[in-house]
Amino acid sequence: MEEQILKTIINTIKEKDNFLIIADNDGDGLNSAAILRIILKKLRKNVKIHITVRSELDYSSFYKVIRKNKNKDVIIIIDRPIKDDDLIKLAENFESKIFLYIDHHKREIPSNIPKNLVYYDIRAIKKDDKLVYPCAVIAYKIGKRIFGDKFKKYSLLAALGAYTDMMFGRDKEFLEDLNEVYPGLYKEDTVTLPFLVALDVLLGFYLKDLNYYVEKVAENLVENILEVYSDKKVIKAIKNYYKVITDEYSHAYENMEFFGNVVLIKAKNRARLVATPIAPYFKNKIVVVYKELEKPPLDTIKSILRIQDKYKISVRGKLIDVGLAMKEFAEKYGIQGGGHPTAAGGIIYKRDLHKLVDFLNEKCLKKKKESF
Repeated sequence: MEEQILKTIINTIKEKDNFLIIADNDGDGLNSAAILRIILKKLRKNVKIHITVRSELDYSSFYKVIRKNKNKDVIIIIDRPIKDDDLIKLAENFESKIFLYIDHHKREIPSNIPKNLVYYDIRAIKKDDKLVYPCAVIAYKIGKRIFGDKFKKYSLLAALGAYTDMMFGRDKEFLEDLNEVYPGLYKEDTVTLPFLVALDVLLGFYLKDLNYYVEKVAENLVENILEVYSDKKVIKAIKNYYKVITDEYSHAYENMEFFGNVVLIKAKNRARLVATPIAPYFKNKIVVVYKELEKPPLDTIKSILRIQDKYKISVRGKLIDVGLAMKEFAEKYGIQGGGHPTAAGGIIYKRDLHKLVDFLNEKCLKKKKESF
């Protein structure tokens, strides 16, 4: 089933000419989009990239983007878990287009898939969280099946996506290719300095200008590293990143508390940038980073009231499936939550912050008891 769907995706990529890629704005989404763009450009296809923000999860947001790009024959949605009902509705309303849905968040494949929708979610296909890998690795596998061993050098971009999603060691083929082309870059749960240099470039663009990373910088990380470090935009992005992250880390260590199996950290502005780098220092803990929600562009009384009683949450850890835990917590206490087994997030009410800590500790204790 998995190989058959991949074959359909590859055939569509080879046969069609005009593509729109809609991807998430995290490290996995950005590198997934970058790899797909490289594939399409090598095949001399026309491609437009749209990097989404967190608020673009509803049907109307996708509809507007697709309608704006009406000359595109194929819509690739990657690492962007739109609701199945909305995805199917989009495919039905744009029946002249082909939709390639590539993801790793869902747990079931819907039964009523339209003919113009190719549904490839590795988690829903594998039925085993331990076999799930990032979308950047899926994109890399597509490229390798089209171009063969020549494409192995782009395993670096798949590695960047895997690292930011905390799913590095999930796929044997990808790891073998990475270690063949970049010997010593990765070993078990550790990465080396050359990898961190590339990671700094990616994280620098987390703060702004995501499309520039996808459309220019990512390919040069593989093809021409000297051009990357002579690019003024890259230098400015890295300097800005280090300025921001130094400030964030100082704030984090001053606002860190320990509650049983949970490390609770208050971030200044960037919860996600704090959570992933800090988590490896607490391998036997669940790291929960929280922050105030960003003020909306229009600071009306209504919009301010809507955000002032909420926190944005980033959770990292391997003691339990934090994605399922956040989903369950959101269902119990409201707002939103979910993610992967080792990396998740959500929005909660401020009053429920310590309820979340207790909830996660209870989950850890229950799993520990079940293991005996």
